[in-house]
Amino acid sequence: MSTDPNVLGTLSQEELQAHGVTQQTIQSLLLQIGTLEERKIQLLLEVQSQRDKAEGIVADGFRRLNVPDGTRCNIDRDGVIRRIP
Repeated sequence: MSTDPNVLGTLSQEELQAHGVTQQTIQSLLLQIGTLEERKIQLLLEVQSQRDKAEGIVADGFRRLNVPDGTRCNIDRDGVIRRIP
C-alpha cells in the first residue's frame, strides 16, 4: 500500500475495465456529436444558399415587373404579388 496519505484505495480490475469502456464510449459519443455539429453547419449553409437563391429569383421577377425597390409586398403560393399598403 502507498504511503501517500491522499491515496484512498484502488479500483478493482473489473471497475477499472468498466471505467475504461465507459470513457471510450464517452469519447465516441463526443466524436459523433462533433460530426453532427459539422453536418448541422453544412445544412445551415445550404439553407442560407437556398434562401439567397429564392431572394434572387424574386428580385429578378420584381425587376421584370418593374416593381420599385423597397416596395412592401407578399407573394401568394400561386405567384401573385400583392402590395402591402
